[in-house]
Amino acid sequence: MTDDTKDIVIPILRNLQTDMSMLKEAVRRIDARIGTMESYMAGFHNSLRWQGDELDTQRGRLEALEEKLRPQTPPENI
Repeated sequence: MTDDTKDIVIPILRNLQTDMSMLKEAVRRIDARIGTMESYMAGFHNSLRWQGDELDTQRGRLEALEEKLRPQTPPENI
């Protein structure tokens, strides 16, 4: 390379190197934030599943009580 070319290319490459290191750091921060959100969403999903199971249990208990309290009608003679 000639000196003129080096004087032009070297500063550009240094700026690119600085920009790339800044981009790498930004991507690391974004990855960390996404990981945090994934963990939060997994906890939220587990909570919803537990609440759904609890609701099914309570519904079953209520249906059993209603069945127990329902008046029994004698079978019809045919």
